[in-house]
Amino acid sequence: MSLDIHCPHCGEPCDMYELHDVYDSNDKQIPYQTAAKQFAKNGCGIWNNNQQCNAPVVDQAMAERAMVMMELSDHPDEWLY
Repeated sequence: MSLDIHCPHCGEPCDMYELHDVYDSNDKQIPYQTAAKQFAKNGCGIWNNNQQCNAPVVDQAMAERAMVMMELSDHPDEWLY
């Protein structure tokens, strides 16, 4: 079972546990909470050299909801839908 969080830019669902698999430009694993903060800022672009997501919007309502949830909490388990 996946626990989906959504990109605040395109609304694409991502498994929350994928935040454990974020690496910096030197292939060093980024701590989970740091990855969560980067996800809140850049969305699913964190898996693309930590650039801001520029994917086409797939679900505007989920993107807006994700943005609000990320403003209210720094904890990805509270971003679930």
